[in-house]
Amino acid sequence: MPLWVLIQDEHSGLMKHLAAPVFEAFHGAKDDLQIGQPIALLVQSPGGIGSASYQIARFLQRRCGEFTAVVAKEAWSAATLLVLGASRLVMGSDACLGPLDAQLFDPDSETLESALDEVQALERLHSHALDYFDEFMMLLLERTGKRIGTLVPQAVEYATGMMRPLLDQIDVVHYNERSRILKVAEEYARRLLEPRYGDEEARKIAARLVSAYPEHTFPIDIEEVRDMGLVVEEPTDEQCPLLEGLWPLMSGQTLVGQVKEMS
Repeated sequence: MPLWVLIQDEHSGLMKHLAAPVFEAFHGAKDDLQIGQPIALLVQSPGGIGSASYQIARFLQRRCGEFTAVVAKEAWSAATLLVLGASRLVMGSDACLGPLDAQLFDPDSETLESALDEVQALERLHSHALDYFDEFMMLLLERTGKRIGTLVPQAVEYATGMMRPLLDQIDVVHYNERSRILKVAEEYARRLLEPRYGDEEARKIAARLVSAYPEHTFPIDIEEVRDMGLVVEEPTDEQCPLLEGLWPLMSGQTLVGQVKEMS
């Protein structure tokens, strides 16, 4: 089948990340994409904007009917989202995908941070509050011998008092914004997965990709990709050395388009 490449180096040029210019490049080359003709797409990317990845995946589905995503090395973040739209996923033995937790620029620290940080912080506070409640209840029961119903208000007051200073620091509007951004990424993933995996399985896989990993750069290898329920193929004995040989060739450059000739 025709081979297309999406190779991006984060230090080079307008197309160094998945964003609107990349989608426009694919759309501008639509005459080279024969309607109903499946293609293979070699993906090497640091990620980018989820909406652009979703647009590219849906565009290829509509134009080509289906496409095979080939990951020789890395498809991080929004690039992971893109390959979820493929009808077939081929990964090299040492290749990896990445979590889908959205990254946001923090103007104070001038760094990227995960939208998941704030959401998980509230979840941890909730867990700590329950622990404080349980521990204090057990202590009161042991020392007073009173009925549980009598002690519950005291335990609630204790846990609330311990947690209130921390909870008061949470900006509800800010928290809701982060939650919404994560939900958008999860919904993009669900919609791309649903035709192949069904709604229930698509939701499980999407939720895991968004919220199950401790950091944005956590590498998801082929074994874990299978474990989460995605169907993934290993390269054939003939393809394996070809994919491994691509590693040095994909560094330090950005290439987007169709491979017209191979030698």
